[in-house]
Amino acid sequence: MQPTTEAIIYLAGIVVSLFSLALLLRFLLQLTQTNFFNPIVQTIVKITNPVLQPTRRLIPSTQYLNIPAITIVILIKILWLQMSLNLEIKLYVSK
Repeated sequence: MQPTTEAIIYLAGIVVSLFSLALLLRFLLQLTQTNFFNPIVQTIVKITNPVLQPTRRLIPSTQYLNIPAITIVILIKILWLQMSLNLEIKLYVSK
């Protein structure tokens, strides 16, 4: 595998993991009813809102549980695992 390809895959994995962490933090912040006027919390909300807003139309939240956030984290992880497995198989076959 090319070093640049490995670097791109590694960086994409970091971005996916950080976004998943932000979604999990948002889930925990809503669960613990944290003050959403905190600047750090507002940053997390701004980062995750573009993905959560359309999902909320399909999957409603309950009072304390942010079900769309958990659903998106699970979907992102499944898609990332599938893409990395497909990439590994393609690279193994091409050798």
